[in-house]
Amino acid sequence: MEIKIRKAIVSDGESIAKINISSWQKTYKDIFPKEFLDCLSDEESLKNTILRMQENIKKDNNYLVAEFNNEVVGFCKIGKSTKENYENYGEIIALYVKNEKVKKGIGKQLFIAANNLLKETYENNIVSCIKENLSNNFYKKIGCVLLEECDFNLKGVIYKENLYLCP
Repeated sequence: MEIKIRKAIVSDGESIAKINISSWQKTYKDIFPKEFLDCLSDEESLKNTILRMQENIKKDNNYLVAEFNNEVVGFCKIGKSTKENYENYGEIIALYVKNEKVKKGIGKQLFIAANNLLKETYENNIVSCIKENLSNNFYKKIGCVLLEECDFNLKGVIYKENLYLCP
């Protein structure tokens, strides 16, 4: 499977939004409230998410996409860390792969490309993952080192997440 990793373009916004929503609905189905996850894919929410992704790409272009056979099958969002006490770090803010393409090495390729790109600007990079998310195993396997546990606020509810230093 030959995967091409490249910077996102505005027309990728719809694919990124759809991957993001379907990944959240599958990954967090037993973690976040069902009502919240269900409303992500309603027509209005999807439209707003696509527009938000497209605007973000136009403004900052901080997305990488994984492409297979001219189809976007995964994405990664990167940037300056938003985590308290890690202001001078780069951060892999989001990394998702189409549900049917998981465990095919796409996430690893995206992670490596994102981490390398961030290293051009930042000495250290971090990534966080909700504690109950099985992707914690992916980050450990790829060489990330647990720094601490921190809070993630979603609609006023606090969830615990693991914060990792990238290799």
